[in-house]
Amino acid sequence: MRRAAHAAAVACALGACTVNNYNYGQADARGADGAPPGPDAFVPEDPSCGHPLPTNAPATITLKGNVGAVANGTFGPAAGAIVDLVRIGETVPVASASADTSGNFTIVAQTGGRPIDGYLRAHSGTGRDNYAYPIAPYATDASNIPLVIVDQAFYDELAAAGGATQDPAKAFFLAQAVDCDGKQLIGAMFTIDPSAGASIAYPRTDGSGNGAATDTSGEAIINNVAPGPLRIDGVQGTTPLHGHRIDARANAVTIVWVSPS
Repeated sequence: MRRAAHAAAVACALGACTVNNYNYGQADARGADGAPPGPDAFVPEDPSCGHPLPTNAPATITLKGNVGAVANGTFGPAAGAIVDLVRIGETVPVASASADTSGNFTIVAQTGGRPIDGYLRAHSGTGRDNYAYPIAPYATDASNIPLVIVDQAFYDELAAAGGATQDPAKAFFLAQAVDCDGKQLIGAMFTIDPSAGASIAYPRTDGSGNGAATDTSGEAIINNVAPGPLRIDGVQGTTPLHGHRIDARANAVTIVWVSPS
């Protein structure tokens, strides 16, 4: 039962959350396109899948999503949370927005004609900040982006899913591999560099423990990553998955999506 709870916690943070009957994947909180609840509610958009990364972008792009909050075992919208779009290697946001009473946010960003190789950061002054890295640089509009701010108890639940004791001075990642249609990849494996002290686990969705690679969830847990710049890459069989440059941060939940190159 405990392992099953860990698996549910991981799914929640990746956008398929039901706590006290509040479904994080519900359509009314995820945009007008009617995304269904459950693990497939969020389908990452990858304009480069199987092609070179984009080099141009329209002058303005719009990013839409929802920020949830888990506190005291209850899930709800993170009304008032701030969401920043930040280029990797920079500290000043390209653009920011506040979540409304339903947790929904809309960011309108000026690109300067080039894709924004960056991440989204959700923070509210309470709970663990959430950093989310997309599959590829933002070169077009995106919607249904799930972000979640969690309290210490839920953070501990997430970290425990990796089967390791999380060092509070180290970073914690959730990684998910998806195919070019946004479906979770089975048999994917992740690597990080540098990797000293870090551990990578592949929790089973049935709560039976950890495997050698991703199962139908496409998910991996990465514990105890040394803070600082690093790369995370993936592979499924002989197929490489898009890698990322990431700044690892302690006391936060960092989510990374990867897909075939």
